[in-house]
Amino acid sequence: RWIGKRAGLGFVVNVALDSRVRPVALSAGHPETVHSHLVDWVRSRTTVHASQEFPIVIGSAGHPKDSNLYQATRIPTYLCLSRRPVVASGGAVLVPAACPEGAGQGPGERRFLEWLSEAGSPDALIERARRERHPAGVQRAVMVAWALKRNRIAFVGTKDPGVVRACGFEAF
Repeated sequence: RWIGKRAGLGFVVNVALDSRVRPVALSAGHPETVHSHLVDWVRSRTTVHASQEFPIVIGSAGHPKDSNLYQATRIPTYLCLSRRPVVASGGAVLVPAACPEGAGQGPGERRFLEWLSEAGSPDALIERARRERHPAGVQRAVMVAWALKRNRIAFVGTKDPGVVRACGFEAF
């Protein structure tokens, strides 16, 4: 929205896509109106409100977010750290994700692995992040550390369980 406004964008045609990348909704008009309309349309069809917290939650990232650990950790952080967490404090999040790229191949993903595997504990990672300036990739490690302070997180079916365990998760 910010970029569109700065660029003077006055009209757009946009779509919402399904899991097979097929258009399922189309909207045209003012950029902010189109964006709001499509967000509401998708949210009404994809969001389920939980009436309580649960002791065990299975959260699937799906392709392409299951290609590496960096991306797949979005699921447990959303479930554990949202305004109204779905998983109870002390509960467990199970994430089925093959993660064929391990922690990920980009520089941010490598930093994510480095910080998590060297931290020793979630508290130590958070404290280090408070003391040091940190480059891209570390912000995801910090979010993961906060989630690990609250919940057990396990990845199921990963290609390299050693990488998963090095980051402080359980692997099955």
